[in-house]
Amino acid sequence: MRCKEVSERLQYGERGIRSLALSAHLALCRRCRAEARSLSALRQVVHEVGRFQPPADLLPAILAVPTESAPAQITTKESTNMRRLVFAGIAILAIAIGATVLIPGRGGKPDAESILMGVAHAMEEAKSLHIVFRGTESGVNTPTGLRMAPFPVDLWFTSRATYGRAVRPDGTVVFSSAADADTREMWVYSGDDKIRLVADLTPIAERAAEVISVASKLFRSDQIMKTVGKAYPDAKMSVVTETRDGRKVAIITVTGTLKTSPRRVTGRHVFVVDADTNRLLKMRQYARTESTRDELVSRIDRVDYDVPVPAEARTLEVPEGTKTVRAVAAIEERKNTVALAIKSGKYVLRYEVPRN
Repeated sequence: MRCKEVSERLQYGERGIRSLALSAHLALCRRCRAEARSLSALRQVVHEVGRFQPPADLLPAILAVPTESAPAQITTKESTNMRRLVFAGIAILAIAIGATVLIPGRGGKPDAESILMGVAHAMEEAKSLHIVFRGTESGVNTPTGLRMAPFPVDLWFTSRATYGRAVRPDGTVVFSSAADADTREMWVYSGDDKIRLVADLTPIAERAAEVISVASKLFRSDQIMKTVGKAYPDAKMSVVTETRDGRKVAIITVTGTLKTSPRRVTGRHVFVVDADTNRLLKMRQYARTESTRDELVSRIDRVDYDVPVPAEARTLEVPEGTKTVRAVAAIEERKNTVALAIKSGKYVLRYEVPRN
């Protein structure tokens, strides 16, 4: 989502700030956040001024006054209301000038934040998405307390389904999961426990489809927002462009202190983005302490856009000896979140998304 589009959406007030791409943009873009604050202040001023109600005889009086006549006198109460409107106009002008000062450079050279916003938007807008990555785990004996997962994870997203699968180098499945609104199936398999939970989404099909759709978009684009907005509260960003294999790419580096670590750790994300389409190609996350060198702790190796979910991801294949547990699917309503959950005893799988 571009700054121009965000500016247009902000004119619609709170109802316009519902899209995940817009929320991600506001989380990252200082200029648009400044504009949002200015518009919020403007609405507050207008609200405090209230609606001016002219006296009932004002229009007849205006129509009856000859062109040469002096203007009619306005009562003290009416003068007060008019002054409030004048002050509101001055405030609006001041806010508009302030917004102009606070939001420079629109239409200029894209910066790191703008590119990352474009990445989030491209991921959210894709009809389907396939991501291959290795995530971060807690490391017992590593200098930073972090380490990279020993096996790759495949994730597939569509507007009505999410699938996940992790496979060891020897071909054994570590885990697999699915939430599909069309087949009305939800399941999860744990290779370590040799347990699979299976639930029928038919009784809650409509609400389940809503949650799956939001979860799919969140998992796609919200991760970018979380990376730069939450993992690094003191983030510093830079961007360089170069040509690789005939393709122009933007390389964005985000550096900051990892607040999730019990130690003082500096984290660094490096995103490789197609400069023409804003599509994320690869990502690497590094971590280091004051006395150690960078160590690789997570990575995205591949991102495929608008690809079908393969049959092996849609099929729940488990080894012999796996215990199948029938679970119950339910929608859990909370103050700020809605969750799609399947439960059976101590086993729980939950997809939780923010309430609209």
